[in-house]
Amino acid sequence: MRRLLIALGLTALGACGKVPSVPVPEATIWFIASPLLDDDTSGSDLKGGLVKLDTGTIRPVLAIRSSAQPLSTIATFTTYQGTRYHPDMMRAVISDSAVIQPFARAVITASMTAGKGLLLDAQEMGASDFGKFFPFLRALASAARDRGRTPFGVIVPAGDTLAYPTVQIARAADVIVVRFGMEHRPGTPAGPPATHDFVRRELGIRSNGLGASRLAAEFPLYGYIWKADGTARVITYREASNQLLQEAGAFRRDEASRYLMATLRDGSTIWVPDAETIRSLIEVAQSRGVNTIALSGTTGADPSLLPRAAIRR
Repeated sequence: MRRLLIALGLTALGACGKVPSVPVPEATIWFIASPLLDDDTSGSDLKGGLVKLDTGTIRPVLAIRSSAQPLSTIATFTTYQGTRYHPDMMRAVISDSAVIQPFARAVITASMTAGKGLLLDAQEMGASDFGKFFPFLRALASAARDRGRTPFGVIVPAGDTLAYPTVQIARAADVIVVRFGMEHRPGTPAGPPATHDFVRRELGIRSNGLGASRLAAEFPLYGYIWKADGTARVITYREASNQLLQEAGAFRRDEASRYLMATLRDGSTIWVPDAETIRSLIEVAQSRGVNTIALSGTTGADPSLLPRAAIRR
């Protein structure tokens, strides 16, 4: 994979390929689509493709083609549809042993124009599902390698090692992608989506018995806005910046997490990352020996995180 450098407040390497003169940590960066945010017409040309599990037909369908940018975009197969994940649909697939292998091959076929490799994003499974889930992981990994879809990885939620056991998943997957950015989210009080202490602790736990080289850390490039009544939704850096511009407001930097935060006139609270936030999270991951980083949701992200050619005007 091509290596990119994320510098202190600097733009990721673009078409010119020049390395900033200041010393910076080096990481392998994957750009992946976010099922919560991206669609096929969203405002960035830099994202991996997305294959979704259609809840009507229970078949994999291509939702987003990979960008044409010559950077590390990785395909994702997700069970997210509409406004939530559908573990019930995944359970319907894995409960029938005769369906598993044909379904795995169908996922790979659907992903052929969705970017390099394949990441499985099947969230909200339970610990009791793993006995049937693992044969599907092995079938999907085998089908991916047969078609040259490598690396094959599994996205796991930070903090849940019961439903998504590290060592067992690693028997099928090339890499385990630990998803961060959900510490504070809809359903919780307002706060930073990912804190340094949590990232450091969870990567340490996941690397036990496996090693950090088999791990990647996923950091979303979007944040959340909490209304005064406590309800919350996804918000991008661009949308948040526009709202503050309309109100003549300004971001404040949370010193501990490095996230940007702001309070609107209606009492809404915003927490959103910028380039400095992501740089600090990458440094925390690297302090645990994790040098592969997945950045999700490039739509509306801080433009200094993206090569200029990848930003639609």
